[in-house]
Amino acid sequence: MKAIPSLLLLGLSVTALQAHTLSSSDKEGLRQHILDEYLQKSAAQAAVIPKAPSPSQPRRVQKPVQVASTGVFDLAALISISSFTAPSGNGALMAASFAPFRPKVRFFWDGTTFYEESDNMPDNMPNRMTGISSWQQQIPLPASYFANTTNPENNAGSLGFGQPNYWRLPLVPTVAASPTLIFTPGSTSNNFQRGAIALASNGIAIFNPANNTGRVSYEIGELDYYGGHCGMADDYHYHIIPMHLSARFGGPLTDDKPVAWALDGYPIYGYVEPDGTARQALDSNGGHDHGSWGYHYHAIGNNTVDATHPYGTPQSPYTMTSFRGTVVNFGGQVDGQPEITPMRASGTGGYTAQPVAGASFGANAYKNPVALTTDGSGNLMEDTSPSAVASPDHYRLRVTINGTDYDECWRLNRTANPRSITITWRLPGATTTTTYTSVNNRITAYPMAGASQAQIPDTSQTVNSTSTFGEDADYTQNAQSFTDNGNGTITDNVTGLMWQKTDNGESTWETATTNASSLTLGGYSDWRLPISNSSLTRLITSLMDWCWMIHNLS
Repeated sequence: MKAIPSLLLLGLSVTALQAHTLSSSDKEGLRQHILDEYLQKSAAQAAVIPKAPSPSQPRRVQKPVQVASTGVFDLAALISISSFTAPSGNGALMAASFAPFRPKVRFFWDGTTFYEESDNMPDNMPNRMTGISSWQQQIPLPASYFANTTNPENNAGSLGFGQPNYWRLPLVPTVAASPTLIFTPGSTSNNFQRGAIALASNGIAIFNPANNTGRVSYEIGELDYYGGHCGMADDYHYHIIPMHLSARFGGPLTDDKPVAWALDGYPIYGYVEPDGTARQALDSNGGHDHGSWGYHYHAIGNNTVDATHPYGTPQSPYTMTSFRGTVVNFGGQVDGQPEITPMRASGTGGYTAQPVAGASFGANAYKNPVALTTDGSGNLMEDTSPSAVASPDHYRLRVTINGTDYDECWRLNRTANPRSITITWRLPGATTTTTYTSVNNRITAYPMAGASQAQIPDTSQTVNSTSTFGEDADYTQNAQSFTDNGNGTITDNVTGLMWQKTDNGESTWETATTNASSLTLGGYSDWRLPISNSSLTRLITSLMDWCWMIHNLS
């Protein structure tokens, strides 16, 4: 594997960030401090995010990971002439509201649209499912809201047909000729009963307050304390605005940051105005326009908390009741948004999509990561031994049914081809273990912020070019390690990436992209180029005169 030219990687510097208070002996801490300060100072309210040239070549939000000797390469100057430009309309506010949830969410934009990617499994939700008293036997599985996953919509008339399966928000909302109804309290005739009406700032979809039967999910005990549950596709989503994201209830978003975004592009704030004052009267859509904030919606409810409402008390109608902005209603959903394909059908593996009488979930019923093992019959169970090691790909959901606990356990099999999930299902009188094959890339090769992003291989450089601390030679971390798979591929044991062993020679970016999409190698056909994560990376890549293919990870 050839390295990116060392002059570029080893010469990064930011002229405005030369004074730091951390001890030089804390090398990794110093590096992280430099990066954090750079991100904080590079854009108002949000981290620096490269502008996407087009949806087909997205630029993802990730912190840079290499900062070394100063004085050679002026990164700030590069940024000033590159595509690190502020978005139009609500883009900066969108970035500010999604940024606290990175790396579990990634986002980027082009000239008209803000894009968001996630696997639908954010951190800091330890009590997922707690409080549900009407459970239809679904469990939270990862989704694949990624650019390299194709939307599974099978109707060619849909805007989402054949498109990347990520979220889209207009940077500048367009006021509709007339509002489009979403939900009317007490009515069973509502729009948008399929798919989301909004996107929470942690990357989780928000559905209509009424479920697919027309009943209000919150009012019939289907939701946990966060306001969410799992649907027929085992996809976790909210049916009310998730106030646990607000700083008033321990979340990271202050009052001036939206906790969600309606799919028409307007922000959704919490129970108070962005300046913390009492919420003013709302119009018939559930929003208003006043002050300097522009038109926006609000979560409906109040800040009162109790044992069963730790994040405030929701009130009908819970969300906005109509879209003020323009959306396309196609097949009962906001058209063009991502979709999820179910992996398991009702009636398989002991699972039946119907309520279980007497079922409830206590505190910490949901556990991930967890250590799992198998019993003598091959069924998954929690490993409570002192030597047990929890895995982020292992899950346990404990449901209490008429006073008895039953553990539903599942394991994501990411290294298999095709990838799969093994579920042990326990209900009174039966235990069933079934393996389901991933469809439409539902189970990705690695989790969000997995090994391929969390670990950076050492450059193995040992020569000091200057006396300035920070060169690659000054530290060793994650020493390079490779495995020749004997089938034309090489696995990087540090990042988990699989590479084509022999490059394709000199090629344009466009030709290389076409070659990757048609390559079958090592038993895989979902190869891709190492997609650039920033304008800087794209610049570096453009200077290279060779091209490898990389096996698709997300």
